[in-house]
Amino acid sequence: MTKQEFLNGKSFRSKTSLDVGSCSYKYKIGKDTKMSFIEKEIRHGKTDKVILSDHHLNVTEVTDSTFSGFTFVMEEEVNVEYSFEDLVVVDEIEYKQHDNVEDMIVS
Repeated sequence: MTKQEFLNGKSFRSKTSLDVGSCSYKYKIGKDTKMSFIEKEIRHGKTDKVILSDHHLNVTEVTDSTFSGFTFVMEEEVNVEYSFEDLVVVDEIEYKQHDNVEDMIVS
């Protein structure tokens, strides 16, 4: 993923989590506050379509190669930094409907 794809709000996953149905993430800027954050996208296990999204992480800094942010886990602040090179853009893929996940075919 490039910095520009990130800033344009492309959905992404970590290179370690590329399975169909795994969560993806998206950079967003709040309409009222102008604060930036990462939105978590919960995806359907068969179709990989986004079925629910929510706030995941506050973004504190975006550099040419990384972004940093923080969130709270059980009232403890957790700080993270991710490199754009470790992120993969999630393309919206249309799947034919099948009962068995192994039978899914990309249209």
